[in-house]
Amino acid sequence: MNKLIFSIVFCLLLLKGIELPAQSLRFKTVLDNPNSLIVDMKQDKLGFFWLLTNTSGLQKFDGVKIQSFLNDPGNPNSISSGQVSSLIIDADNIIWLGIHGSGLDRLDPSTNTFTHFRHNPTDGFSLGNDTVNTILEDHSGNLWIGTNQGLDLLDRKTGTFTHYSNKNNDPDGNSYPQVFKIYEDRNGILWIYGRSSAKDHISPGALNRFDPITIKFTPYFQDPAKANNGIPAKFIKDIYEDSKNNFWIVTDAGLYAMDRNTGKCTRYYPDPFNSSTLSQSPVAKAAVSDIMFVTEDSSGAFWVGMGEKGLNRYDPVTKTSMHFGVFYDFLLVSASNKMDTATGLNIPFIINGVSSKDGLFWVLGLGGLSQL
Repeated sequence: MNKLIFSIVFCLLLLKGIELPAQSLRFKTVLDNPNSLIVDMKQDKLGFFWLLTNTSGLQKFDGVKIQSFLNDPGNPNSISSGQVSSLIIDADNIIWLGIHGSGLDRLDPSTNTFTHFRHNPTDGFSLGNDTVNTILEDHSGNLWIGTNQGLDLLDRKTGTFTHYSNKNNDPDGNSYPQVFKIYEDRNGILWIYGRSSAKDHISPGALNRFDPITIKFTPYFQDPAKANNGIPAKFIKDIYEDSKNNFWIVTDAGLYAMDRNTGKCTRYYPDPFNSSTLSQSPVAKAAVSDIMFVTEDSSGAFWVGMGEKGLNRYDPVTKTSMHFGVFYDFLLVSASNKMDTATGLNIPFIINGVSSKDGLFWVLGLGGLSQL
């Protein structure tokens, strides 16, 4: 890639991303593909963006063009498959991919060579299961893998795995066998969200507090007898600790702040209709179940992504909110006809929000990628 072109493109993007008054904030469409769903994005140490999509698997974006990585049956060093479920870039700039049904892939971007880790039923130190749902590198450089058979820890020197599986009658064990999300807080505690089955839509899952030092799991179940304790929802979509140490959990029942000492959860409602603070009263019930993620940008603004209901930006200094996007109904309106002309956001279903190293804020989802 021409380094000069790359530098010019990102300098232009940086200039466009300078913080402006809320009413002047406007998104720019960077990638526009109505048939593609961008699920996640990570930036490596060289500034390249790595995209996780539902149609093309893993893609590398240099600000101008896209390179796709596809499985080549004749090349054992190619990606395992296109069904990539998770993506991280570690401290050494190595890319790790969780593959649905095909294990864990390691990509060295300097050689474009993939190394595969698969489950071997005759080897107790192999990957626990070939469906990898989530990956996390903690502050100590440990690589944690969430699979359909529990939590694994990879020893990168030996290529072997230590398993933290669900065990019957073990009060300190992982509550559920399938792990779908791993999050590390500032205290080095891992928060593990698991369920009994990916197809189980009836019984609630559990959020486990895992201390890597004591090797103890503490579950936070929904407790019908205590409305404010445990996780009052069946599914957890996102976990986030903000700069003020608030611990947020996005669920199918809405957005909650959780007291990690007591397990008490307080519900918050982002209100796209009013420029006000996040409220604890039900002001926007239509958007409650659509919340997909929460995050902060480089300015300290708090973002709430609401799927097809758009995006809220909360300014903690002025204590006001601004809504981006449109209220989109998949059953009634074509995605190509739904653009927020006031703010420039044209993604009809918002999946994620990511801050890049240069301070820009990116929104991704159905239809492509937009940058503020």
